[in-house]
Amino acid sequence: MTIYSKDPILSKDKPLKYLGNPDAYELRIIDDDEDYYLPFMDIGALDRKDEIGEFESLAFIENKTYLAS
Repeated sequence: MTIYSKDPILSKDKPLKYLGNPDAYELRIIDDDEDYYLPFMDIGALDRKDEIGEFESLAFIENKTYLAS
């Protein structure tokens, strides 16, 4: 979230809907079997405790089960 919100292009073009609420977002592995770069939805999102440095690319997406309060 920090990297996304500090990126001048991303934060201007698509600002975070739930800034400051990490429960609203998740990281997913990119499905490399597709022609387009899509999040791999057949497995769960990465756990927040997982190290992300081992992945070449990840999708940062809204958590579809998040309920805004």
